[in-house]
Amino acid sequence: MRPALFLLILAIACGGEHPAPPAAPAQAAPAPQAAIREEAAEPPPPPTADEPGAAEARADVEALAACSETDHALSRCEASKRFCCGLTGTMQAGTEAVLVDRLRRSKKDRVRMYILMRLASQPGPRNSDPERARALLAAVRAVVDTDRVEASWVGRVVGAIALEGGVREEIAQMIADHPVPLIAGGIVEGLGIGHPHDRDVLDLVDRQAADPRAEVRAGVVEAYGEARDPDLERACGAWSRATADSQRSTASRAAALISVTPRCKRYQAKVLADAEKRLRADPHDGSIGVLEGLCSNRALRRRVTALAISLVPRLTQGEHYDAMRAIAACDPRGPDAAMERWIRKGGAVGHAAERAAKDVDRQP
Repeated sequence: MRPALFLLILAIACGGEHPAPPAAPAQAAPAPQAAIREEAAEPPPPPTADEPGAAEARADVEALAACSETDHALSRCEASKRFCCGLTGTMQAGTEAVLVDRLRRSKKDRVRMYILMRLASQPGPRNSDPERARALLAAVRAVVDTDRVEASWVGRVVGAIALEGGVREEIAQMIADHPVPLIAGGIVEGLGIGHPHDRDVLDLVDRQAADPRAEVRAGVVEAYGEARDPDLERACGAWSRATADSQRSTASRAAALISVTPRCKRYQAKVLADAEKRLRADPHDGSIGVLEGLCSNRALRRRVTALAISLVPRLTQGEHYDAMRAIAACDPRGPDAAMERWIRKGGAVGHAAERAAKDVDRQP
């Protein structure tokens, strides 16, 4: 089962929602497993059953691994519910050591995902013991067959490690030489999430904007975009620089974040100018997605509205919705008044206008 589908089913089984990481660049080809094993330091052996939590964790992992890979109704597998649902409190040392060891050795996507989510559920920073932290980093080096969702969870686990005893330097080196760019980018993202106001960590994050790997540069954008309480001054600067990224998906994501962040107001005119240039050349360019957010900047509303209106006759059936949303959001009279004349046109434009009037009106 792919992790994206797995997360949706898990949320239903647990009666709640697990946050899914945002979109990221396409998956990089995994490096050979043998190469990873040569590079990774061998972690300490699994703990004995006498260590707190070890016996229970080992039994849970074994039961989880026995769940059918093809059983989409995860609620039927009691091991999965017991393992991951309703995680609270601090994890016992023996439990964490067992999970880290199994993370390194597991070949099953679902088992790895459960382990990563359980490790990420613990309050951080943690693993203040450098040796335990290094065991976790060695396990992360062994994860090579991955996708963007799992890579983001890997990053969240690493980002929550206490950066003591030379661990920060080891993490920086891991970002530089991890053979899977998607994992390296996930770690950059996780550092921003786990340490949103640590200047030294954010300096490390910002330096990755010069990395030649697109996945790592995307991690810089998400390091600020996914943090619950980011340093917005630094975030806006990082996103503004990323709007010039050669990877279009990264540049678009950065522009979108600027457009919906009021504290980034001084960068929004630049985002609009870039959108004007791109959309005049190609009305189907993804830049149309930033227009609605820019309506929060009163100084830009007229330009945004004019641009959106100019796109309407150039778009084909089924493509008018984003333009209608921008027009509706920018009109000081409100979305109903803004959409009235477009609704009267009927057809594809009228249908898109009706949807926009309802959806924008529901915005907080």
